[in-house]
Amino acid sequence: MTSHDNVLSITLDILLEGLVDTTTLASISVDRMTMDSRQVMSGDMFIAVPGLTADGRDYIRDAIEAGAKAVIWEPEQGSVPIPIAWRGSSSGNRVPVIAIDRLSK
Repeated sequence: MTSHDNVLSITLDILLEGLVDTTTLASISVDRMTMDSRQVMSGDMFIAVPGLTADGRDYIRDAIEAGAKAVIWEPEQGSVPIPIAWRGSSSGNRVPVIAIDRLSK
């Protein structure tokens, strides 16, 4: 049995409804969510927030290269990030990197 057995996929438009404009996210589904980039598997969503000993935002690229299908991250307070930026992986996939204020709160 793999860690993806018995997993229910959910589309990002449902998961993030009310948090961001989900118009471009309806066709993207994720299988799991993780805050540890070392545990990211193909189809996962990586959640990148500042931690006590490490800042998950420093590992966004690693998560994308590991197969993350989407990333949500917490921008610095007072910054004005692009709400949804699309990043490419070395395999050619385009991954939405979605800024959500106060994500770690």
